[in-house]
Amino acid sequence: MSTVNTSAKPAYHHGNLRAEMIRLATEMSAQTGLDSVSVREVARQAGVSSSAAYRHFSSRDELLECVRRNVLEELSERMAQELGSVAEADPRLRVRVAGRAYVAFAVEAPLLFGSMSSGFPAPEGQWDGTPLGDLSALVRDAVPEAEGGAVEARSVALWSLVHGFAILCTQGGLRELAPRRREELLEEVLALGVRGLRSDGD
Repeated sequence: MSTVNTSAKPAYHHGNLRAEMIRLATEMSAQTGLDSVSVREVARQAGVSSSAAYRHFSSRDELLECVRRNVLEELSERMAQELGSVAEADPRLRVRVAGRAYVAFAVEAPLLFGSMSSGFPAPEGQWDGTPLGDLSALVRDAVPEAEGGAVEARSVALWSLVHGFAILCTQGGLRELAPRRREELLEEVLALGVRGLRSDGD
């Protein structure tokens, strides 16, 4: 993740400030959590007035929604990067690789992951560009005979498994696990998840 350059304030041009504010708000969320983010504080860090910032964001909620979407994109990029190394592998192995990347992102940036999990936008039928959409595509590859609602159910089940494990490791009862034990347990959980994708239910 990039860091804020405090040695000089950049000169903004039309259209640049909104993107810069989202970047700064995302970094603030990674360092101190989503609750610390405000339009006024982000404006201060950007070196602009609050009135200038509010021309781009009508409210704090709008800014926070942009941060969440930014984090979703970062997580999807992380998953895609890891999947790129196993592009020709068995689809069920790719499911496991995606699950590892999902949990690794959460463990490496727990506050950033927490900002996403506090308001994960995944309305039905609008999964493209979200980690849930990425997992759904992997499910379709892994279980090509599954159709319609079966794909949806398997995708949500897999997401629940991976996301729940990530939450437990960053905010819940598994957060004190040694890294090696966490990885071992994750492999067992992913193996269960992959077996659960079988269309015959065995």
